[in-house]
Amino acid sequence: MFLPTPHTPHPTPHYPILFKQDLVLMLRWESIVDTELAYTSSL
Repeated sequence: MFLPTPHTPHPTPHYPILFKQDLVLMLRWESIVDTELAYTSSL
């Protein structure tokens, strides 16, 4: 399963809650990519 890259949050968000959710999604995305890279390199 390959997820699309999340968009970069606006530097000055008008909606801090949405900005926070985007940040969490980005962190999750990075951890998923790191996990897949580690898995691929271990093969």
